Amino acid sequence: MTEFYFVRHGKTQFNLERRFQGGQCDSPLLSESLRDAKKVGDYFKAQGQNFDAWYTSPQKRAWQTGQVIVDQLTQDLVAQPLDGLREIEFGTWDGQKLADFAGTADLKNYLEKPSQYDPAVNGGESYPEFLARANAALAEIYQQHPQGKVLISAHAVLISFLTKSKIGINLDAVRPAGLVANTSVTVLKTDNFENFTIPVWNLTDFLK
Repeated sequence: MTEFYFVRHGKTQFNLERRFQGGQCDSPLLSESLRDAKKVGDYFKAQGQNFDAWYTSPQKRAWQTGQVIVDQLTQDLVAQPLDGLREIEFGTWDGQKLADFAGTADLKNYLEKPSQYDPAVNGGESYPEFLARANAALAEIYQQHPQGKVLISAHAVLISFLTKSKIGINLDAVRPAGLVANTSVTVLKTDNFENFTIPVWNLTDFLK
């Protein structure tokens, strides 16, 4: 059995300003986010969690969040960046405020009908393209760790859509249920990389 422990990065300045923050864009973590990341690490330590490896998106907000978490643990884990764990690509939208596109059909499709979203409008990724490379990254991790526990620091859209897709949730049904929160923990389990369960979804109790 392999258990993937996904942690979304902490809140950033762009999150605060409600800007697109995709696979080619980064923004500094807020000071509160560093404190919250420490709480994630303290939670794992209190639970007696031992990870076989730590994989991360190469984007600073995810890597930095993961490093703060790992620093709280009693084991020495080295970051293993995987490009496939980057957030979805937004192209020319990256760094722009969502409010600037309010009411447009393109934003509506991106948010409400991912199956109809056409990234040609911004030069970004389609959801199927995005999920294909995210799933390839997850498969690579599984091949290296067919048993055990793996920590993965990544992003909201990646974690939410990748994990839900692995249990057969339709693209258009993911976002209405909500994306994972900043510095939340989501656990995905499999024993064959064909059948998956999500025993823990968007856990944030330790942040209180």
